[in-house]
Amino acid sequence: MQAAYIFLLILSGYFYSSQLFIVLKFKTGLRKVFLIKPMKHFLLIFALMLGGVVAKAQGVAKADLSVYPNPTAEYISVRDNNDVVGYLAVYNIVGRKVKEFEYTKGDQYSLLDLPKGMYLVQIQDRNRQIITTQKVDKH
Repeated sequence: MQAAYIFLLILSGYFYSSQLFIVLKFKTGLRKVFLIKPMKHFLLIFALMLGGVVAKAQGVAKADLSVYPNPTAEYISVRDNNDVVGYLAVYNIVGRKVKEFEYTKGDQYSLLDLPKGMYLVQIQDRNRQIITTQKVDKH
């Protein structure tokens, strides 16, 4: 799969008979069609969309970004070796934004008031463009 210019498109007939059609369209013109059923798999697709599966080569090595500790009980921090992070958004597994932070290097961000579970931490640059999304388990 190509790393850049992968477009996630949802075709017409979105939720026909509890099924979801997904098309991956590649820069080369190649298309792959997938049928996702039942709809419980939609959460996985949503997480991929949330993570910026419209992948662009952003010139930022994602390996230089990490959310830690994982799993966590109280706080998370972000390791940003390239000084590109501007904002953090925390989403629950259903895709609802539950927290948002303006990033300051070296700070810790509290998740104390959130219930135990899996969360997606979306890392954004200063222009609010998605750099990456990482899964964090809170227990």
